[in-house]
Amino acid sequence: MAFQSVLKQTRANRAKPTTEIRINTAIIFCVPYFVWVCPSAPASPFYPAWSFVFQWACPDPFSRVLSLSYPGGPKIDALALQGKDSYSLPLPMNDSTYDFSFSGLKSAVININHNEKQRGNSIIKEDLACSFQNRVTKILSKKTKHALESYHVKNLIVAGGVAASRGLRESLSKMTSEIGVSIHFPSMKYCTD
Repeated sequence: MAFQSVLKQTRANRAKPTTEIRINTAIIFCVPYFVWVCPSAPASPFYPAWSFVFQWACPDPFSRVLSLSYPGGPKIDALALQGKDSYSLPLPMNDSTYDFSFSGLKSAVININHNEKQRGNSIIKEDLACSFQNRVTKILSKKTKHALESYHVKNLIVAGGVAASRGLRESLSKMTSEIGVSIHFPSMKYCTD
């Protein structure tokens, strides 16, 4: 119900003529390989100022490193909830831009897996999944917070397959409650790619 009321409010705001950008709702669509963050704003010559596409840290290549079956996202999420953040992984593109790149994180996971195999050690899948998911959700939350605050957004809608991630839901929910932004997730049955 809340999701529908936000969409109604957004449509009503788009219909109002205005000379300034007033973004009430940001929508994050997370699908394999990309994250679209789109403002819901009145028509304006500045509308493209906050509509961008990011390379997404698709969980499937990571899940292949852990020899998990497809689709990897739900399996990584389940493992991450059982593990602890014990692997030293980089926080990708930890800066004040809106840009994302997770290729370094993916390489770090591949290197950890390879190095442990070379030493004859096995990795703890739950811990590596937790470390990976924590880095991804931390940077997504940080950059989303930066965009929400910069554009004075009051509502955030998260959709797509990765919106089913309990780790991402928890991280974004915590961040939005800290800054007073309403967050909306569709039911899990609608969180598919």
